[in-house]
Amino acid sequence: MAHNSIDPSLFPKQASQIWEMLDDMAAQDPEGYAKFVQQNVEKGTELFAKPKSEVCIRTEFHTPPNKSVSKYLYVNVFTWKKISEPKTSQSPIPMTSSQLKILSTGGADVFVIAVAINPRVYEECCKDKTDL
Repeated sequence: MAHNSIDPSLFPKQASQIWEMLDDMAAQDPEGYAKFVQQNVEKGTELFAKPKSEVCIRTEFHTPPNKSVSKYLYVNVFTWKKISEPKTSQSPIPMTSSQLKILSTGGADVFVIAVAINPRVYEECCKDKTDL
């Protein structure tokens, strides 16, 4: 077995050891146990929270050879605490996105993508709402 591999056959034993440690903690330090559980419930709630829809941006563009046919790109911007903040004000902005979807409607193609950024990045970018 490779050094960094995980052996699934060990999961039941490891889970049992974790439960035993938690049982010991609950018996020996009930307040510490309650605090530990509360902190992990809060982290779990945040970790599994869904992205929050903030704004949808639409832009129009034309591509050769038929420059008279409009195409639209919709960018749905979400905030999500799972996305980290930039390390510094000069660092690239971490984000994640969906795959680009192309929808054909009557005459124009419509392109749709969802992008998620950290909530603080969105707040900082949108301090002056006149730019939106």
